[in-house]
Amino acid sequence: MSRKLLWKFLLIIATGTVALFSLINYFTSQTEAGMKMIDQSYRDEITSLGRHAELLFHSGDQQALSQWLKDIQQKESTEASIVEYQFNQVAGNLTDDIYFNGYHFGRNVDWPIHLDFKDASLMEVPFEDGQVSFLIALLDRMKPGSYLPTIRLILQVLVPFVLLSLMAIFLYRHIMQPLMILKGATRQFSKGDYTVRACEHIGKRDD
Repeated sequence: MSRKLLWKFLLIIATGTVALFSLINYFTSQTEAGMKMIDQSYRDEITSLGRHAELLFHSGDQQALSQWLKDIQQKESTEASIVEYQFNQVAGNLTDDIYFNGYHFGRNVDWPIHLDFKDASLMEVPFEDGQVSFLIALLDRMKPGSYLPTIRLILQVLVPFVLLSLMAIFLYRHIMQPLMILKGATRQFSKGDYTVRACEHIGKRDD
């Protein structure tokens, strides 16, 4: 086999395959990262619910707050609640510049969602004081990544299949073209045409 042909195949097959799957992995990761974010309109909707819950909470009308939460749960087929954090110091002393700023039971609306988790994500909208929050299970209509399986199929299966098929066709034609020329020259030679020269069409052999 020609060394030139060998290196050409190494460059096309080995280097090309590594580069192809590296690019596919990069674009898949970037696409998934972009699809993990909740749509801005849904983020605004959840934040608006949290602000309304804060108004009802500070109004002191517990019945109205409970009924509002019940209405949301029935309308959206989800779970929603108000949680209050409490800080109980059991030992030691805290200096004046150290303060408690609450815990997090849910995810901020601006955080990405784990698309591979089947359970609904619990979203949290903290109140202004940082000690109370509105919690709601992410609604099905708000979940991002609905097209992720299709995107993965295209990037990880369809694109490699098409590109590798094109590579196979290119290599096939590259190999078969001189073989067909040689076959034609052999046929002419067998018919008595001793002047035929296949090397004129194939090219000189590289050592």
